[in-house]
Amino acid sequence: MKARWFVIIILILSIGIKGINLLSALIRYGNIALPVDYYIVHKSIEFQNKDCKTKFRSDVSKNEIARYFISNGKRNHIKFKYVLADIWFGSNENMQHVHDMDKEFIFACKSNRLIRFDKVWHKINDLKMSDEQVITYHVKGLSFPIAITKKVFINEESSVGEFYLISNDLNSSGSQLYKIYQKRWINQCY
Repeated sequence: MKARWFVIIILILSIGIKGINLLSALIRYGNIALPVDYYIVHKSIEFQNKDCKTKFRSDVSKNEIARYFISNGKRNHIKFKYVLADIWFGSNENMQHVHDMDKEFIFACKSNRLIRFDKVWHKINDLKMSDEQVITYHVKGLSFPIAITKKVFINEESSVGEFYLISNDLNSSGSQLYKIYQKRWINQCY
């Protein structure tokens, strides 16, 4: 059986007024997950939001930190095939970075992301896709084709929800992409 390694990028925000903003990377093999990198986000830059309330932000973005984690994992010879991340990390820069490192990614994706078909740019949620169907398109701002799959699910209150996954793995089925993507949920354990 071929071993599959994953770098799982997760954003953990503690609950509470004075919580820690912790960004971490895990490596997962089977049912074992180990933290391989972390960054405590220090929000030291003061600014006024649109409601004129004082807020603080970091001088380093979460996406810059994520790219550092991925590069650092490769530099440290951590063996991984996929980078899995939620919608917060689905930027073009992150996808291009992973792709340029000859790794595969599966990221949750906003439904309004632009893709090109019929020589026109459309939002992903304009596509007529069935559950776990995979289509291959070009995403605005990326130099390579990507696979898109949609997952339909039923919430606890019986409402129907859906979300999209985006990947540079063009050979897996929608159910395979979803199954691999679910491995990122181990982050709830630490």
